[in-house]
Amino acid sequence: MKNRIICINRKYGSAGSEIGRLAAEKLGIRFYDRDLLKKAIEYGDLDKSKALEKFIESEETAPNRFTYRLYDTGNEHTQKQSPAADIIFDLEKQLIEKAAEESDCIIIGRCAGDILEKAGYDTVNVFITASEDYRAEYIDCNSDSDITRKTAEKQIEAVDRHRAEFFRNYTGKVWDSAESYDIVINSESLGVDGAVEILCGIYSHMI
Repeated sequence: MKNRIICINRKYGSAGSEIGRLAAEKLGIRFYDRDLLKKAIEYGDLDKSKALEKFIESEETAPNRFTYRLYDTGNEHTQKQSPAADIIFDLEKQLIEKAAEESDCIIIGRCAGDILEKAGYDTVNVFITASEDYRAEYIDCNSDSDITRKTAEKQIEAVDRHRAEFFRNYTGKVWDSAESYDIVINSESLGVDGAVEILCGIYSHMI
């Protein structure tokens, strides 16, 4: 039986990562999100690089094709003479394929659905969205410090723009278009618990 993989893209502040994590915990399967960046840096032996901060900043961003630096660092897993964003993307791509081969899992962002489809894996690709009001409130409630509504709105605009550019650059698809996904979930309408139940239901019906 093939491993069951759910890939989630999410609007910033829609609780997409929380929903994915809670669903994975409930299902007893692996969950991949920010930990993929740490694993990628270790896998590519970039933790000793003088440009480590640049690699960290470049995750889930599209390289600027007009002003970028080429890096020639890392080990045999690492692309040479490439922009930092391309290097991190390729390392995470390798790890995403390994994760899909090893076990059932839920993967957040990083074009995982497109990566695995091209590699021949069967996945369910989900997009989680919500209104800007809901997302601004969620960001405020989950922030380590008090932030204004205006600050939250600026964060939403900036992060969503970066994610859209990243997705378009590496997949050629529109990030927030329903046509790019199998299922779209509105976390505002369903609530976090309701969205988790939807993911668990999707998982139970995957062959």
